[in-house]
Amino acid sequence: MCKKKDYDIVQITANESNKVGTIWSTELNKMDLTKDFEAKMHLYFGNEGGNAGDGMAFVIQNDPNGNNAYQNGGGARMAVWDATQQNIFGLGINNSLALEFDTFYNSTWDRAVENKNHIAWNYPGVRNTYEDKGGRALRHKDVQYPGNLSNDQWYPLTVNWTAGSKTLKYQFSDLPPISTIVDTAEIFKSDTVYWGFTGSTGASKEMNRVVFEKVPGLVEEENSLDVVETKSGESIIGKTTNSGEKLTYKIKTNYLGGKQDWKEIMLNMKVNSNLDYIPNSLKLIDKNGSMTELDDNNWNDNNITTPLNNMDKSNNIQEIQFDVITKKVATDTTITNDAELAGQNYITSTASNSFIVKSNNIPTVTLDNANEEVTLSTNQDFEIKGTWLDPDSPSVDLYYTFDNGAAQPIQEDMVNDEMGSTQAFKYKIPANLLSIGKHEVTVFAVDNLGAKSNIEKMTVQVIGELTLSSIPDQLDFGNVIISGIPEEYWLQNFDKPLIVSDTREVKGSWQLNARLSEPIANGDSVLQDALSLYRTDGSQAVLTEDFVPIAEQLNTSAEDQDISKDWDKDGKSMKLMIDSGQVKVGNYRGEIEWQLQDTPDI
Repeated sequence: MCKKKDYDIVQITANESNKVGTIWSTELNKMDLTKDFEAKMHLYFGNEGGNAGDGMAFVIQNDPNGNNAYQNGGGARMAVWDATQQNIFGLGINNSLALEFDTFYNSTWDRAVENKNHIAWNYPGVRNTYEDKGGRALRHKDVQYPGNLSNDQWYPLTVNWTAGSKTLKYQFSDLPPISTIVDTAEIFKSDTVYWGFTGSTGASKEMNRVVFEKVPGLVEEENSLDVVETKSGESIIGKTTNSGEKLTYKIKTNYLGGKQDWKEIMLNMKVNSNLDYIPNSLKLIDKNGSMTELDDNNWNDNNITTPLNNMDKSNNIQEIQFDVITKKVATDTTITNDAELAGQNYITSTASNSFIVKSNNIPTVTLDNANEEVTLSTNQDFEIKGTWLDPDSPSVDLYYTFDNGAAQPIQEDMVNDEMGSTQAFKYKIPANLLSIGKHEVTVFAVDNLGAKSNIEKMTVQVIGELTLSSIPDQLDFGNVIISGIPEEYWLQNFDKPLIVSDTREVKGSWQLNARLSEPIANGDSVLQDALSLYRTDGSQAVLTEDFVPIAEQLNTSAEDQDISKDWDKDGKSMKLMIDSGQVKVGNYRGEIEWQLQDTPDI
């Protein structure tokens, strides 16, 4: 014996001329024709091309010689057919049905078929199987032409028996299946039969080999393969699921009986490349629900090969489970599933099934004022506003970038409660991040699978301003004692400086004006023309209800101009000129209004 994919290989004939060979079931492994069965094999015919000969036959028989039955005498007979000479009968395997795979055309024996490799069947022990006229010829039933068989390839053969209708069905490779009704009492004269393969070579030669994948009656089992959404537990076979969905695979086998226990079982499965295995999720569950964690080393590049325990009537149910995550797919993608359960004495596969992973629709973002320019003043916050939409993701992250910098989160893990509906967002960029000049702002979304949306862009133009960035709220002249003569009283304290800020990109001239918006008064006692202050040029200005210029400058610097920097208690600031005859004792209050003007260059 040799090995093919760790299965036992039976060699029917060596690659030598004039050889015959057989392999038969044992007495214990005979077919019971009162029960349905399925047998699966793989056949190999060497690598001799057009020089090959003669082939093999799958045979069901109840010959008196039992599992010692075979016939010699020329390659055309394949160790099963009767003599090739006409009018001689009784040398074939009796009480039998043979399905031949003929790789050599014998001009007389095969005259009823084309000069090609062919497949056909008949009853070797029945006289009418042969035509004795002008030399013996084999009558071929349901002839098929598979092409050159001796090409170093393995070919699958499946044989099914349906006991109720006594129907034998076979299929070789991808050829159409063939069915025929067999009169078992007439042909086999028994309901229990041997089965196996015969083969031969003549002057031409080939290596004939067989692998038995599924032997009828040896082990009887049933299996299933299901895939469920982990969170809901609902099967998705024949349905659709989303990208990024967690799924659980369940491969279950149930040992029903048979002539032998099922031994040394391996689960072999190739998982679709659009699925990612979740580590540490592989487990074996027995019939009592007890779970055994299995080693992740049983996984290799989306292939799983993992052992199960031997099975018998006491340990009759086992289930392999593992979890996967569906990947992002560009188009709706069909995931086909099947698994092989290969034991030492029985090999089977689950029925193929499938589900569809829906393509991941990327999110979309719409930005108010997209592709437009928005103008802001300094110290003004900017609010990003817009909408986002995602048809199928449970959540998205929203980001913005500023002048091609690193992406900054607007909000992460935004729950997509209304999939497919437009949802609004807004976010404020603080003014301290907005320097004077033009800035590019972009906004985009990323779904939970990492799919990135379109990118919306806009421009923010921050323009500088000519402003009074600081104005004193309190000007305090202190407590004064009124004498009998007019006197000057200087400003004693002020709470904040008087500052001109010019953040304009192009500097220009400016003028600062002041007036008394409310007169200095104590009830009906008003100080007329009493308040004056020094201008920046050293002159004095008396404040009235009309604006008078206090300072003017051609500003070429970005530095703030502190108008009050030289104010002190000894002059060059503000002063009150009080005439004792105009006042009465009490608290006097007034209000100054400042006016800053952008003026033509001076």
